[in-house]
Amino acid sequence: AGPGVEGGAASHPGAKPISCEHFEECGGCIANEDLDRVPAVLEAKSFCESQLAISGGTTPGFDVHLGETEGWRTLAKLAVAPGGAGPKGGVRLGLYQTGSHDVFEIPRCEVHHPAINAVVQAITKASRKIGVSAFEEGTRGDEGKGQLRYVTIMVERHTQAVSVGLVWAANTIVEATPVAQLLAKELRKLETRKDGPSYRLHSVWLHLRGAGGGNAIFSRNPKAWQLLTGPNFVKESFQDDFTVQRLWERAGGAGEGESSPQLPQLFYSPAGFRQANLDAFSGVVAAVASYLKLSRAKGFLTDDQLRVCELYGGSGTIGLTLDGLVGPLQWLRCSDENPVSLESFKKSAAWLSRPKSKEPMKRGRGGRGGRGGRGGQGGPKGSVSPAYGRYGYWEDRLSWEPMDAFDALINGAAIGANALVVDPPRAGLGQDVLRLLCETDPGLSGPCGVDKNTVLVYVSCGFEAFKKDALKLIGSSLWHLEASEGHILFPGSNHIETVALFRYGKKNVEASNGLQRPGSEDNRRAGGRGG
Repeated sequence: AGPGVEGGAASHPGAKPISCEHFEECGGCIANEDLDRVPAVLEAKSFCESQLAISGGTTPGFDVHLGETEGWRTLAKLAVAPGGAGPKGGVRLGLYQTGSHDVFEIPRCEVHHPAINAVVQAITKASRKIGVSAFEEGTRGDEGKGQLRYVTIMVERHTQAVSVGLVWAANTIVEATPVAQLLAKELRKLETRKDGPSYRLHSVWLHLRGAGGGNAIFSRNPKAWQLLTGPNFVKESFQDDFTVQRLWERAGGAGEGESSPQLPQLFYSPAGFRQANLDAFSGVVAAVASYLKLSRAKGFLTDDQLRVCELYGGSGTIGLTLDGLVGPLQWLRCSDENPVSLESFKKSAAWLSRPKSKEPMKRGRGGRGGRGGRGGQGGPKGSVSPAYGRYGYWEDRLSWEPMDAFDALINGAAIGANALVVDPPRAGLGQDVLRLLCETDPGLSGPCGVDKNTVLVYVSCGFEAFKKDALKLIGSSLWHLEASEGHILFPGSNHIETVALFRYGKKNVEASNGLQRPGSEDNRRAGGRGG
């Protein structure tokens, strides 16, 4: 993959159309050309530019960033259906057709990384040899029958190796034995087969989903994941490919006395969340970093070092990478409701804390400093609740806690922070979190105890939810929109990732006129992250 094509109002002239034989019948893409002109992109651009015009934001435009249009998907979740009649009919893999559970095969999908298409062919072939059966839903509440429900495939970009997850209609590994293990062994044998495209197998996981109904692909039980073969984690880093230079330049480049960035190793398993298009997501991370540098340059942030509270943080992809791009951070408090992300965060944090063979990095406007304690800048701005840090990870400057965003905030995760980074699921922040962000506590500096000079960077994977959340943040008169931009992470779909910078403390009466105040909708927790 090469550098992405960036632009503003006009369509990206260098963007390659998607030339896929499945386009007419497949529901996965709605457009194969003019990929930056789909309705979601145009609506996001119009909304953000109008709000920036009202507020007098620092950056008035709304640039749209579009990278590679083919081969970008390095994480796929595919449905399974019977491949043919009889015990050796095997399975076929694909996407559900719109409005049904009919599976449409996409063996030569152009947005898939080639390794995904290769391993799909291998699974299909192996299933016939071994006699794997596809799971079929039961009726009237009865349990279904069959074995394989879904398949997940994750590509480790720098090695091109694939990690396969087999979602099985079983509750124990004994129930899945020996068929699941035989399938894993056959996939290892087929790595270099002569009758089809070769691939490199990283690992095979078994997920015990059970035979019950429902649309959820995975069980929420972290013990449902069992490693059958290979390493525990796929390793990624924005240091390993072309993105590092673009990330660094986008974040402001090297200043006087600054060295080139040292970005962390990131660790992913199929049990945790990972972006499907990491190449393009590097641009989102760069946008967050550049907005924090902009905030320093404009005086929105006055302290030498950043104290970052990251909510909905997954395994810390954004926050940990910020430590290399705009750090070292004084501290990072990361939280996510999925407990399986803890081990991934711990491994990345250990990588960042490893002894350095070279001179320490000199980045930012201050030194690394001490641990700073659990409260504010060494304690003077209060402290987090004892509940925060009880079940997660806390070492030196970096912490991760298995909490949803609301619980993290009420337990003090944001106390003393001067930068909030939120990356909520498609449903947005949720009313409980919005209420906390749009109220001030007389005993604290700002909402949730943030520093009086604070910025909020919102990374949205659902534009409609972002629109509602942005209006409520602005309408509270506590948050001021300074900049925003769009990133197309799923070329071909009607989707845009919006990144926006809000500054705390500047009242904006004009922008809030007529806007609905927080708390006017039903309190509902956000759910269903994209990707």
